[in-house]
Amino acid sequence: MSTSESIVILASIQVSASQRQTLIDAAKPLVTVTRAEEGCLDYEIALDVANDDRFVLAERWTSEAALGAHFQTAHFGAFVKTLIGIGAKVKSCIRYTASGAKVVELPPELLD
Repeated sequence: MSTSESIVILASIQVSASQRQTLIDAAKPLVTVTRAEEGCLDYEIALDVANDDRFVLAERWTSEAALGAHFQTAHFGAFVKTLIGIGAKVKSCIRYTASGAKVVELPPELLD
């Protein structure tokens, strides 16, 4: 993998309506701590607006080593234990290698 490539993970997590808030409460500290990890470029967990019981995780890393280190952290392990405990199911988890990233041009009115 060249130095200009990054690793992107996209995952879909399904949870029952009764456990939705538990997932949200577990995700908040995970996201905050993970974003500060070395090699983390992006880390997002979002509710699917078309399905209230589905969350989408999107993450981007500088290297395999950074991603591997993340998988070994206590906060990631705690999140996985929470997912198992509430009966959440990972419907998909796909790893991509991205290179040649470019900012998408949008109407100026949409930009912050």
